[in-house]
Amino acid sequence: MPKSKIFISHSTVDRDIALDISKLLDGSSIETWFASEGVDLGSNFAEKITEALSSSDYLLLILSPSSISSPHVKREVSLAIDRNIPILPILLGQREDFFATLPQEWNYWLAVVQIIPFIDSVQTAQIITDRVLSGRNDFSTFQKKSIAPSRSRLLVSSAMIAFIGFALFLFLSNDKNEGNISV
Repeated sequence: MPKSKIFISHSTVDRDIALDISKLLDGSSIETWFASEGVDLGSNFAEKITEALSSSDYLLLILSPSSISSPHVKREVSLAIDRNIPILPILLGQREDFFATLPQEWNYWLAVVQIIPFIDSVQTAQIITDRVLSGRNDFSTFQKKSIAPSRSRLLVSSAMIAFIGFALFLFLSNDKNEGNISV
């Protein structure tokens, strides 16, 4: 059975945790790759990351405030989504307001995945190993909180206003065009 390959996306601040998890996963039947260990000095950084991610079975996202603000992590997550690579997010810390403070694109990206809480490197790596090797992708050990009701209402209201504005634009455009028709 070929090894599953996991691309680890993390911020520089979380590098030590990424390295610990990587070593533990590599000790099982899982191969890992991440930029700080996989890109040689002088190599084309973007090309190497794209190649490694494209050949991976999963993207393991070390989810923290610093990774959320990292443009590199954001591009890696976006690339994984574009390539239909399953994302396995690991949440560092248990901040109650973490999900409520996420930028909108992160709420969108994380709405369809279960998030694994980081316990410690050993237990977290074991959860990942068990799920990946069993073929399960139902990371249900942690139920993510939904978007705060006020943000949900804001998103729905914004979408409705945009739709009404577009419909009104089409109606007025059509009305003007009908008035210019001569028989």
